[in-house]
Amino acid sequence: MPVGIFEQQEDLPFSITNYPNPFSNNSIIEIKGLKDFAGSCLLIENTLGQPVKQFLIKQQDSKFELSAANLSPGVYYYTVISKDKARLKTKIMSVIK
Repeated sequence: MPVGIFEQQEDLPFSITNYPNPFSNNSIIEIKGLKDFAGSCLLIENTLGQPVKQFLIKQQDSKFELSAANLSPGVYYYTVISKDKARLKTKIMSVIK
C-alpha cells in the first residue's frame, strides 16, 4: 500500500468503521453487510505497508477488538481483503499514547 493513501472504495455495499479513532487503549473495528465474506480477512498495516495484525472474517457482520498495547503511536490502515486477495476497502486510524 502506498504511503499517504486516502480512504477509498466508498461505493462498495458494505461498511467498515473503527471507534474510538484515534485511540490509546483499544478500538473496535466493525464490518457490516459484507456479503461474500468466506475467505476474507481484515488486515492492519503501518504506514510502510507492513502487516501488524490480521483477522479472519467469519460472518457478514463482524467486530474485531484491536489493542494498542503492541502498537507504536502513529497512523495505521485497516483493509478488508477478499479471498482472491483484492483490497476491497481501506480506512485510516490513529494510535495515540
